[in-house]
Amino acid sequence: MSSAALVAISPRSDLLAWRKDEAILIHLAIPGSVVSMRVLESDSIESVKLRIQSYKGFVVKNQKLVC
Repeated sequence: MSSAALVAISPRSDLLAWRKDEAILIHLAIPGSVVSMRVLESDSIESVKLRIQSYKGFVVKNQKLVC
């Protein structure tokens, strides 16, 4: 059985935890819910996908990132 997740990426300038010019809030559209995750602008696509995999268990090859 394979799982898939759709990720919507939107820059956020109001995140106080990190520098405003580096913070990006992504939304993981998972069947039944939406989960938010903060990433840095400097993070690579591969590192973001690996974080999603370790956070929610979705295999990298089954992920699709969209803007």
